[in-house]
Amino acid sequence: PPEDAGPVVPWVVSAASEQALREQVAELQEVADLRPVDVAFTLAVGRAALPWRWVAGEDLPVRAGDGRVVFVFPGQGSQWTGMGLELWDSSPVFAASMQACEEALKPHTGWSLREQLAGPLDQVDVVQPALFAVMVSLAALWRSYGVEPAAVVGHSQGEIAAAYVAGALSLEDAARVVALRSRALRAIAGRGGMVSVPFADVDPGELSVAAVNGPDSVILSGDKDAVDRFLAGEPRARRIAVDYASHSPHVEAVREEILVALDGIVPLVPLVPFHSTVAPGEDVVLDAAYWYRNLRQTVRFADAITGLGTLVEVSPHPVLAHELGSLRRDEGGLDRFFASLARVWARGAAVDWAAVFAGRDPRRVVLPTYRFQRRRYWLDGASPGWLGEPVQWAQGLLFDGQIDAPWLADHAVDGTALVPGTGLLELALRAGGTVEELTLHAPLHPPAQVQVAVGLPDDTGRRIVSIHSRTGDEWTTHATGTLLPDTGSEPDHDDSLWPPTGAERVDPRSVLDRLAGTGLTYGPAFQGLRRVWRHGDEILAEVVLPEELIPEAHHFGLHPALLDAATHAAALTRVEPGDRARVPFSWSGVRLHATGATAVRVRLRDTADGALELTLHDFTGAPVATVESLVSRPLTALPSNFLFRVSWSAPTGSAGDLGDRTVIGPDPLGLAAGAPVHADLSALRRAVAHGAPMPGHVLATCLSDGPDLAVSARSAAHRVLDLVQEWLAEPALAGSRLVIVTRGAVATTPDEDVTDLAHAATWGLVRSAQSEHPDRIHLVDVDDLPASHDALRSLLTRSEPQLAVRSGAPRVPRLVRTAARQDSWNALDRNGTVLLTGGTGTLGSLVARHLITVHGVRHLLLASRRGGGEDLVTELTSLGATVTVEACDVADREATARLLGRVPAEHPLTAVVHLAGVLDDGLVETMSPAQLDRVTRPKIDGAVHLHELTRQEKLTAFVLFSAAAGVFGRQGQGNYAAANAFLDGLAQHRRANGLPAVAVAWGLWDGGGGMTGHLTDTDIARMRRSGMLALAPAEGLALLDAALVAAEPAIVAAHLDPAALRDTAVPALLRGLVSLPARAAPRAAAPSPHPAAARGTSVLPTTPAGLLGLVRDHAATVLGHGSAAAVPETHGFLEIGFDSLTAVELRNRLATVTGLRLPATLIFDHPTPDRLAEHLAAALNPVPEQVTAVPPPRPAVLDGASADEVFAFIDKQLGRANGNGSDSR
Repeated sequence: PPEDAGPVVPWVVSAASEQALREQVAELQEVADLRPVDVAFTLAVGRAALPWRWVAGEDLPVRAGDGRVVFVFPGQGSQWTGMGLELWDSSPVFAASMQACEEALKPHTGWSLREQLAGPLDQVDVVQPALFAVMVSLAALWRSYGVEPAAVVGHSQGEIAAAYVAGALSLEDAARVVALRSRALRAIAGRGGMVSVPFADVDPGELSVAAVNGPDSVILSGDKDAVDRFLAGEPRARRIAVDYASHSPHVEAVREEILVALDGIVPLVPLVPFHSTVAPGEDVVLDAAYWYRNLRQTVRFADAITGLGTLVEVSPHPVLAHELGSLRRDEGGLDRFFASLARVWARGAAVDWAAVFAGRDPRRVVLPTYRFQRRRYWLDGASPGWLGEPVQWAQGLLFDGQIDAPWLADHAVDGTALVPGTGLLELALRAGGTVEELTLHAPLHPPAQVQVAVGLPDDTGRRIVSIHSRTGDEWTTHATGTLLPDTGSEPDHDDSLWPPTGAERVDPRSVLDRLAGTGLTYGPAFQGLRRVWRHGDEILAEVVLPEELIPEAHHFGLHPALLDAATHAAALTRVEPGDRARVPFSWSGVRLHATGATAVRVRLRDTADGALELTLHDFTGAPVATVESLVSRPLTALPSNFLFRVSWSAPTGSAGDLGDRTVIGPDPLGLAAGAPVHADLSALRRAVAHGAPMPGHVLATCLSDGPDLAVSARSAAHRVLDLVQEWLAEPALAGSRLVIVTRGAVATTPDEDVTDLAHAATWGLVRSAQSEHPDRIHLVDVDDLPASHDALRSLLTRSEPQLAVRSGAPRVPRLVRTAARQDSWNALDRNGTVLLTGGTGTLGSLVARHLITVHGVRHLLLASRRGGGEDLVTELTSLGATVTVEACDVADREATARLLGRVPAEHPLTAVVHLAGVLDDGLVETMSPAQLDRVTRPKIDGAVHLHELTRQEKLTAFVLFSAAAGVFGRQGQGNYAAANAFLDGLAQHRRANGLPAVAVAWGLWDGGGGMTGHLTDTDIARMRRSGMLALAPAEGLALLDAALVAAEPAIVAAHLDPAALRDTAVPALLRGLVSLPARAAPRAAAPSPHPAAARGTSVLPTTPAGLLGLVRDHAATVLGHGSAAAVPETHGFLEIGFDSLTAVELRNRLATVTGLRLPATLIFDHPTPDRLAEHLAAALNPVPEQVTAVPPPRPAVLDGASADEVFAFIDKQLGRANGNGSDSR
């Protein structure tokens, strides 16, 4: 009917399965009486786009791909008389592009493009410019209907159109290349020819290989006579209708002419990835030399398109991508184009159907409902979009979602990944309507579980919206605002000249440099800014999504990375040197006019109230989004409730006498006081074997007086490691406690000196041993007063594994919060040099940037064992600092002295930051001396050398990067704990002697680098269960600033989770931080023959069946499983993923809940959950005549084995023995 006049619009259908699709198509027979355009409109915009798709007129359905479309531009051969004329008359977008091309070509051709298209198109210098114009205008047409290329590829002269469409050449330069180069070809016309061969293993003979298009398509070129001879001998070959031989030696005759004609071509940074067929996989510069190579060298089309995605040929007739073209010979109007558009949609591309139906007055009509294929399915994971379907509740709608995408790591503030403010805005926009206002309250760190709550509409249609995230049981509100109903009005199409006359071009790299100076670091996903101009009071920019993000663009209203990059150009007027990072604070008046954009032009202007106004259009001028107001503010410092210190206070409760005790080794403090003394543990074992009673406590005094502090510290650690290993390996000592006594190895007040620094490391090592073997070892430190030595005998209690005695009074350590001082740290002299050891590592790089951008450091000396760091030096230098990298192992005293000697006198050393360190984790039982040295040497020796060699320097700061492992005693890190406890002691010692120092004992850092890069997901999950969460780099750097002005010389900076701590056996150190629920009575002071007595009134199963559930529950928790069902009762622990460290964690959990003393080899002695449950039942229900404690039975292979042998057996069973006994998690 007349009202349907216009191009034929396609009917498109989709379904979740092929069978459902066929049934859905069959149902369309019922709509024969409806207006076709209404049916088409309803199918296109009224139905979800599901994976299986069909287009009316196609024989078979297809399964949609990832939506990634690659525009392919062929060389000569797709032309036909009259091509493009029908679209010129029917499509304003196509016509405008053709007109622009004609104007760009005319200075070089002198002819009318429209007239030539109606002619024979038989001259190379007419065909190639005409094809260029048609292909460029078809690309504009594709884009006007929402199909944006993820990449472009050109074949031979088609690369010229591809380069323009990618933004790698201006239209004027592209027109110059195609016109002048094709004119040069006239000189070799009539002398050559080209042939197409339908197989790859062709012998070209006298000809050259001009192009390799695929396994069944090769093009040869050469002399005319040689072409004739080849055709005569190969009946499968086909002559190509050209009279010249491009991509052969013929072209060399016009080399100079081409280079001269194209001199001055200005290559641009592509807005869309340009895949060269001259040099596939390489970055190319599209200058005059390239365009000669493009004509002379073999076209490697097959190599260039490998793995690129859905190929759509942008030409008047398909010659390369036959399946998906644009037009066809003699079918050059919108009917054919819309059919092609629908076929590309069927392959997964996003299409702007509103543009297709514009001006057709389409109506939604009732169509047959979806043909469900009724089956049951498990729910899949979240789609690349962040929110799921809404759930209705009494107060409105709730959307749940998960924010977790690799590209979010590319948005960093002071080195930590943050969800950009545009991401929170996207959540609000996806919740519905126009965002009237959205205020951001707290940064959001990915990955994050989020919930968006949308309230009920008020009388004006406004809805309250709020965005929250959840960590454990705690919720954080990140944004609140209001939504308005969509008004439906849109701004006008922007047909103005772009860029405007007089716009001043700005290098986009300078914009990113400004932002980097504030602490905002953008990885590739957020580096979409391609071109920037100043024009009056406006900033203009072109922004594109990176190639790898384009397939997911249609999952977002406006991709957060694209909108974030669109705001970057504002830095030209809003960021000055020395400014801190600013992040979005509030958005107002935000409307989307199109979804799924992958490239935009943005206009930014300042408003009267200091906000930023943004208007975004696509490259055809169609509106994409408007932002009436964006207000930014500096990112506030992160809360200081992650700062702690160790406070020594009087213990609560009564002390217990040492009871029967013995002393092993020297007794310089006189602790024996009449008790037996044995030379060592071997002597004690011999005495017990000959009838002496087994003592309840065995005291070992550890003092040091070596002149070389570093050597003395490591030697002391070796001796204590030997002692602890021997202690833990002796089953007969399982009922006794080893008490290690030091003097002056810890400080109990901020101004107390650590006089025995060597044994400060001992405390760290033994703390780890205590975590791995609760209640087996105690630590005591005394002062010089005899009263303290005398009092020690009556001060030990089972519940306090660490104790200090000062002036005869006991003190126990508790971790307490410390308030950050508000004054800023101004200790650094801008003219001085700051030394960073480990300065080129992940953490060192973060700190270096921070010192430059926040503290104004201008001279950095970065020391690392391997040197290097060239890229880092370039980056830091661009921030205004002089940076030197030296290869130096600070554990080598002479090398460190040489390093310090090279500090220039005009910029003297004023600060040291010691970050160097390595990891080599393992349990205390199996740790080798080499493993201990490998970790302690860089930290201990390096710190000692820096301390001693700079003692006479006028330092204003001496910062030691320690680790919480030294304070908490982390399982599996005894060597690391020893090294870091030494650093804490050294800072205390320096401060007590009037030297600057602070040691920051860090918890877990997020980001996968430095000291956390080795951690597996299981390791991190274990740390979270123990109450340790990761610090984002921005949090860590803010805490560093707070620690630098702290009154205490030793600070703990860690993100602790009180809820997780409450779920564990809370160590004594943390009891002041965690409020515990009512618990069972503590275990008795002496071992009980019946563990039930120790559990007081706690409810605990005692049957094998009941204990089996307990074992499986705890095993599932240790392995990170959601339920005990993941732990089969008869499968071996080793089979389901346990190693020696997780074995210790399970043992400790079961020991805590049952009150039993259990060996570290528990799961290897009883290797399946059911057998372990039986063992626990037997231990909890002992037979009376078996009251006498005996070691638990072991398999015969372990009879009489030492701890080293047991764990070597474990590692062998795990298939991970590494020769030195280290834990190779």
